[in-house]
Amino acid sequence: MKTQLAIIIGVMIGAAAHAQQDTTRRPTPQPLQPVQPVPPVQQQPSPLLTNPNNNLTGTPNTLQGWTPVNAATISDALRQTLNSSQQYQGWQSGTIYSNQTNNMFQLRTGDVNNPKITYFDEHGRAIEPKKEN
Repeated sequence: MKTQLAIIIGVMIGAAAHAQQDTTRRPTPQPLQPVQPVPPVQQQPSPLLTNPNNNLTGTPNTLQGWTPVNAATISDALRQTLNSSQQYQGWQSGTIYSNQTNNMFQLRTGDVNNPKITYFDEHGRAIEPKKEN
């Protein structure tokens, strides 16, 4: 019985001593190293916008008023159309643009100098664009 009492008292003293330890000490902070500035990245303009042979203004093929869209944010209807037809195979490697004025989408695939352009309405249906006069 004395042995058990001695063990219990020893455990209680050990627990009390552990509870008294200062756990708020933190390692001494190291001096901060200076941050090296990152040089700005030179963005090259898209060849579609800079190549005068593309005739991208004044025609239904114009990029004026069109905004690039992240493929992850396109509507389910447009995604379903693009995934459901063999003719749009590889659309993920193309560029999708949206036009808020007429609620149309534009998919450009293929060669930069001679892209294949397909237009879609807000419901994801392929359409022929109206010719500008």
